[in-house]
Amino acid sequence: MKYKALLSRYLTMADENIQIVINDTDDFISFRDRVYSALRVCDRRANIQMYRLFEDTELTDSLSAEEFAKAEYAASIMYPYVNTENINLGENTAIEFSKNMASGEVVKLFLHEVDTYEDIEKAIENIYKLIDDRLVETNSRELECMEYFKTLPMELKVKVCMIMDILYGRNTIDNVVSRLQEENSNELPNGVYIKRTEE
Repeated sequence: MKYKALLSRYLTMADENIQIVINDTDDFISFRDRVYSALRVCDRRANIQMYRLFEDTELTDSLSAEEFAKAEYAASIMYPYVNTENINLGENTAIEFSKNMASGEVVKLFLHEVDTYEDIEKAIENIYKLIDDRLVETNSRELECMEYFKTLPMELKVKVCMIMDILYGRNTIDNVVSRLQEENSNELPNGVYIKRTEE
């Protein structure tokens, strides 16, 4: 008899997933230890992303210091710090790292054919750094685009946003073309819009 496992951890707060496959294991004790090792890897990433949510966003700006401490403590109960040293996932282990980026990009990276676990923590760290570096780049584009929108007049901003909605997959070309034509038909040469009234 052999044991095999697939562990998947989706991190909702980061739109990220990790899957670990533990392949053929002969005895249950070794299998159990490898499953717990895999869960530690998942828990460690969840803890990192939880703290990023607290530190890198405006989520807690309106909280007092005491409220912040209590919220952070509650989160640390659900997503505690876990040491990932001396993990053992067995032979032929495969790990998939998946991250949904801004504007619909999905990055999937794989770690497999692991022969030694002396460097596995570093390998996981390097893969997550690659993912995080790409996230910084795509988020920077989003922020730059938002800053650009602020420079546009409101009427133009609405039109540009409608076009961007097509690129984001939130609207169709036909709908946007129809709305733009409707906007243009109601616009006078000096840029003043006709106010419609119901009959």
